[in-house]
Amino acid sequence: MKELVSPSQQSQLDVETVTINGESFQVSTTRKSVYTYDAYGRILTEYNQYAGSQAHYNGANSDSVYYQYMPSAVSIRTIRFADSGKKESIDLIALNKQGYAPKRPNGYEATYDKDGYLLTLKDQWGEAKVDKGNVVESLFVDSPVTPSYITKSEYDLSKPGLHSVQGFYGKTSRNLLIKQTIDEKFTTQLYPGVHTVKYSYVFNETGNVKRQIFRGKDGELGYIYGGDRVTVTDFTYSCP
Repeated sequence: MKELVSPSQQSQLDVETVTINGESFQVSTTRKSVYTYDAYGRILTEYNQYAGSQAHYNGANSDSVYYQYMPSAVSIRTIRFADSGKKESIDLIALNKQGYAPKRPNGYEATYDKDGYLLTLKDQWGEAKVDKGNVVESLFVDSPVTPSYITKSEYDLSKPGLHSVQGFYGKTSRNLLIKQTIDEKFTTQLYPGVHTVKYSYVFNETGNVKRQIFRGKDGELGYIYGGDRVTVTDFTYSCP
């Protein structure tokens, strides 16, 4: 993953210039991840290296994650490596009879269809609207310091969604996410307006996504997800 080179993200690894709608941006690598899976498509290991803003956000330079499956749960062992030393944690996620997680921390609750696509989704902020496996509307509820807003998502219905990294949380979406509209005009006037972010894609010869480009609205307020951001994510697939 590469992010915009800026005062808040000064990584200088693999610097590249990308052009979006005629504008040029410099991006630099902030994260490299490698995943392995078993014959059933279940994730087994995850290795992440971080730089720049991602190292700051994760509080680590790298981490290793190991997944062990039981009949009704998955154990996730994470080892983080930072300048201050090594930290280890273990999480146990319950799985339903389908092999999917009905719950996760922060109030997340989900149900899935027989293929692993979402039927319903609820988190600490509220209940999302799901249409044919795609989350089309999600809510951030009001708090004393942050106004409420609704995120509306649009998809390319002719393209399948991205592959899920952690398959026990179901499939990411049935179709490919191309646009999100963050609507705040109905709430407090501290941060009024409608903000739009977009995704574009490059595909490989087998039709899988090999590059995703995220473009946040220029000048968008920083606290809003994706504000004033450019992120380039490259995917490589290795199949037996």
